[in-house]
Amino acid sequence: LCVLFFLYILWGPIVEASRKNLNFRKFKFFSIFDGFVSDIYQFEKIESSREQTNKYGRLELIEKKRTWIVLELEDDEGYLGKISFPKENKHSLIRKGANIRCLVTSDSRSFNSKLLLTDALLPDLNLWVGEYPYLLRPAFEEICFLYKNKF
Repeated sequence: LCVLFFLYILWGPIVEASRKNLNFRKFKFFSIFDGFVSDIYQFEKIESSREQTNKYGRLELIEKKRTWIVLELEDDEGYLGKISFPKENKHSLIRKGANIRCLVTSDSRSFNSKLLLTDALLPDLNLWVGEYPYLLRPAFEEICFLYKNKF
């Protein structure tokens, strides 16, 4: 039993990361999105809830909430989509109109069907945002730098 528990501690994070990365295997087309933040808003997400009795013996619902930020992304051609992530203090620097770059995936070459956005880079603030780090960030920064200097 101890060996199984130890193996779970070692391999559990790797299995979880592999499960999340499997979402990208079903997409055939990838593109780098270079646009701006068109809107920012926040919402509360319940991470866990439990019932507990108070000092009078009545049940109370205890909820653990976390604030999430949603960025709506847009470029010169119009609205692209949303990216959401848990709020941290460093995210207070994000403003409407800030430049943003991320990887966009789709099933179709024209990118008009279901889109999936990865974690995003705000190059002016040198800030990465996203729920899960799908990209190898230094490599993505280098590709974006080369792309920007080429065109």
